[in-house]
Amino acid sequence: MLKRYRQTVYENALRRRNGEGGGPSPPFSPLSITGLSLWLDGTTGFDGSIWTDQSTALNYATRDSSDGTITTTTINDNQALEFSNGRMFFQEPKLFAGTTGSSVFIVVKPSTTPTGHPIGTQLNYESHFNYSDVLYENIGFSARQDDIGAVYPPDVVQIYENIANDGGYTYLYKNGEYVTDRPYGNGYTLADFNVGSPGYLFIGTICEVVIYNRTVLLTEREEVEGYLAWKWGLEAELPAEHPYELAPP
Repeated sequence: MLKRYRQTVYENALRRRNGEGGGPSPPFSPLSITGLSLWLDGTTGFDGSIWTDQSTALNYATRDSSDGTITTTTINDNQALEFSNGRMFFQEPKLFAGTTGSSVFIVVKPSTTPTGHPIGTQLNYESHFNYSDVLYENIGFSARQDDIGAVYPPDVVQIYENIANDGGYTYLYKNGEYVTDRPYGNGYTLADFNVGSPGYLFIGTICEVVIYNRTVLLTEREEVEGYLAWKWGLEAELPAEHPYELAPP
């Protein structure tokens, strides 16, 4: 019943957007917010070897053909990419070159199989999942902080977020819910952001990756959360009183 209610609210919001009260408004997309440096959307842009960046930064990803397979699957009626011991590398320019802040959103369904450190940078193990079902989102820290991990259940779709250097702190969120924060570190060495790395291949499903090369504002973060939640069937996981709990942005 609740799912049907939320779907009705969503459909009504779309109808209002497309004609009622002053004409149609453009639908929200990650491009609606400035600073978008990577947007990988599982519903489009993958041809079996290259996953095309939907942002204007052209940071597309290339599959390492020597590692596993990447196939399509369906989550909430949308296409997503399922990795079996897979790895993808991003093109120049580096995603965070010359930046002092970043905002990372990942919609992912981890495998039940231990996978090492499959998503994130290759340097200092910043921003990664590890084999013990813990998410370490350490972008902006001077070193890996093992004690800030957010436990994630395997085989469950979740939105993971890392907002770095927001007022001197780095914040971790899951499904729009605050998890923890730490002072922004001195070792902001983010250069590469990859799916899989040598020796630590990714196993699981990736729905969408949205990365900004700056710290997004609160309202912007909530817009991205609302967009991703409604798209991938996670709106019920948003915290109570979230501005997009009952309707998409």
